Amino acid sequence: MTDRKLTVELRNSTAEIARLSNFIARLSRLLGFTPKCRFEVDLITEEVFTNILNHAIRGRGPEKLTRFTFACDRDRLEIQVEDDGPPFNPLAAETSDVHSRLEDRKIGGLGLHLIRSYADGIEYVRTGRKNRLTIIKKIETDTDRPGGCHGNK
Repeated sequence: MTDRKLTVELRNSTAEIARLSNFIARLSRLLGFTPKCRFEVDLITEEVFTNILNHAIRGRGPEKLTRFTFACDRDRLEIQVEDDGPPFNPLAAETSDVHSRLEDRKIGGLGLHLIRSYADGIEYVRTGRKNRLTIIKKIETDTDRPGGCHGNK
């Protein structure tokens, strides 16, 4: 991955979701993402952060932080998410059954399904007292715009 990394740290608050979305919008403009790519990166990061807020750090106070680090190399974006909540491996968790009738579905798991659907790779490790989720997303950039990840090493 490239040495160019951008990081945003978010407090344990739903108000931070808007801040994360604004960060993704700026990152998308900076790197020249297509609207589709921006939507997918925004959806992935919002779902991950919402799951952390709802499950990992609920009630643990606003001083707890979730760190998102973004690194771009050619046509890949690596998103590393780190929190200090209880151990949770989203790769082992059950996702929503999207093929059954809506009335028959259990509540929960749809966000994990969306993350898995839009990501091109996902890894999870527990390091010390931290969850570390790494998401790989192949990115598309506007060909008319200079910059982006193309050509970066």
